[in-house]
Amino acid sequence: MNSTEFSEPPTHLFSDYVEMAYLAILVILGIPLNVFILLKLIKDMKYTQKDSVKAGFLLLKVHLNVSDILMLCIACGKLLWLTTYYWPGGDISCRVYFFLSMAALCISSNIVVCIALDRLRNVLYADQLHTGYKKV
Repeated sequence: MNSTEFSEPPTHLFSDYVEMAYLAILVILGIPLNVFILLKLIKDMKYTQKDSVKAGFLLLKVHLNVSDILMLCIACGKLLWLTTYYWPGGDISCRVYFFLSMAALCISSNIVVCIALDRLRNVLYADQLHTGYKKV
């Protein structure tokens, strides 16, 4: 007969240990550094003219930074699962976790595309941009 109950979690492979080490280093270094950079970017936005090119680019960098923090928070869940092979929240929280994981990935990808399109626009229309300085 086919049984769906498992008494023991599967054993870890070498690749699991490599991924756990990678995720641990990424989370331990990434979250504090990204929060520090986010605070610095917000501070820089306060001292930048609102209609300048720099303000728009700073806003895109803030959005990218927030999406990176979301990705790192998702990595915490993956690290916990890899370490224990146990999901305490049940089926609903598992589905929510994977939905949030895909949403964070899509947000991050879309922000990168927005930055690329902003750079393209700035290159194509460089002579029409307001830089915040008066021409002499």
